[in-house]
Amino acid sequence: MIFNKSVFEKLLKEAYKGAGLLVTKKEGRIALAGSWWVITMSENVFSNDGKAALVKLTGELPVQGECWRVTSGGNQVEIPPDYIDIDGDFYELITRNEPFNKTIITMDGLAGGLIRLYQRDKIVICINELVNMLLDPSAVKDGEDDYIRGPYVLKMENPSMYYWYTDECSFAAGKLDLEKDEYKELLAEIAYHLTLPVARA
Repeated sequence: MIFNKSVFEKLLKEAYKGAGLLVTKKEGRIALAGSWWVITMSENVFSNDGKAALVKLTGELPVQGECWRVTSGGNQVEIPPDYIDIDGDFYELITRNEPFNKTIITMDGLAGGLIRLYQRDKIVICINELVNMLLDPSAVKDGEDDYIRGPYVLKMENPSMYYWYTDECSFAAGKLDLEKDEYKELLAEIAYHLTLPVARA
């Protein structure tokens, strides 16, 4: 899997200690979700380290068709929610759009931590830097695709989620809420400068 081991474990633990870690298996893919992220992957690329981290929290791996939310209180059976369906037809739809490009720019987030700026045309978006740390091409298994495509959005106007893909793994992250006027002004200024023509010597 293309997910950095330590960051992957951190996301699982945070979800487990929070509103719960959603775990399901559908059509040969494992899907995991926290309060602001979704991960899906082909079962054959789910690393032993990843499985061990999941079993440590859940006590078991999901079988086909199972879905449960895991908290310290135990595993509660659930119906798989629609928002975890980020592959298949959804993938075909969303990847018709142009992806955003990662910039080299980071800045402090409102609640601490870093945020990474991504750009598409004159629009700049902010994504938790933890995402950049999670998506790690050096973590792939032999023969696995290490090229990360995205992030994509379903709609440009006020998107709620951003989506990344490789051939075997998918990831979605929720939009950061940066509604303060000073952030809006700053992002508009950054977008303006990023779209200026490059001066030629």
